[in-house]
Amino acid sequence: MAYISFQPTDYFNTKLYTANGSTNAITGVGFQPDFTWIKKRSNTSAHYFFDSLRTTYSVSSNTAAAQADQSGQGFTSLDSDGFTLSGTGGGGGVNDGTNTFASWNWKGGTTSVPSGGSITPSAVSINTTSKQGIYKWTGNGSAGATIAHGLGQAPKFIMVKNTGGSHDWACYHANIDTADLTQAGDYFIRLNTTAAKVDNSGYFNDTTTTDTLITLGADNPVNQSSTEIIMYAFCDVPGYSHSGTYMGNANVDGRFIYLGFEPAMLMIKRSDGTGGWCMYDDKRPVTAPGPGWYNVNQDFIQAQDIGSESDNSNLALDFLSNGFKLRNSAGDTNTNGGNFIYIAWAKNPIVGSNETPGLAR
Repeated sequence: MAYISFQPTDYFNTKLYTANGSTNAITGVGFQPDFTWIKKRSNTSAHYFFDSLRTTYSVSSNTAAAQADQSGQGFTSLDSDGFTLSGTGGGGGVNDGTNTFASWNWKGGTTSVPSGGSITPSAVSINTTSKQGIYKWTGNGSAGATIAHGLGQAPKFIMVKNTGGSHDWACYHANIDTADLTQAGDYFIRLNTTAAKVDNSGYFNDTTTTDTLITLGADNPVNQSSTEIIMYAFCDVPGYSHSGTYMGNANVDGRFIYLGFEPAMLMIKRSDGTGGWCMYDDKRPVTAPGPGWYNVNQDFIQAQDIGSESDNSNLALDFLSNGFKLRNSAGDTNTNGGNFIYIAWAKNPIVGSNETPGLAR
């Protein structure tokens, strides 16, 4: 039974909002976010990643493009209980018209740079309770370069972006090689495409993460010399976050995946073949389509795609008190025999510090 001494919503929370094309203070997140991911729901638009290390600059999960300054395009600041937007530039892609948006928010922590590693980050935000961290550094172009992450245990999911040029995202996932977990560092997978995993030592140097270090290859997307790189790293914390893998069966009565908590956010990506990064959360559930579908969630967004939110029963799944269950036969989440990776954050653990049980919707 998963038990933690904190509430998951103190470290991760989804906040929905509506644009107004003017000053727009988004509150109710519950903490000051250090990493905010914003996506327009009601229309096509890029994804925007903001973090406390780069002020108003953003990168987008749907493109390989370099970072852009959004201060003139609708984004103002990260605040004590959310973030503030403006109507500058027509609200850009985060506050235009009366469009609806989703934001996913993570809390950071200490800004003290950990010792160790061959590269010293110029800025960090590290939370050793929720074990999630943000890191900014200048690449050195050397294979085997290391970053001391300061999280106290090996990160299981990592997203890396070269902010200075047009380079694909590089993601590390500890379960990407289902046959041999010690080979996780041999592979990377791109956040901004539907492509399958790639075996390439130039990204994570054929090295798995450790309790102290993340190892990089020499390739430009993760370690270009004299260029700024940003990284988001997440560990597994029982009752708060979990990453893993499953094999699809193309059955509408699909597999149940145990997480140890009621999910607040879930990302799924096929790793051995093409497929989108499907994103679900507890704030955007679809109205149940009929008897026996009380927990269904089929409102999804894809991280690599600019498309609007889609209500698609072919990608339906259940959010349950202790995990999720596939309710579809679609290729993006349940191809028969396909290998899928996932990353999830909790709404409620099975039993939390306030003895609140996680419940199915």
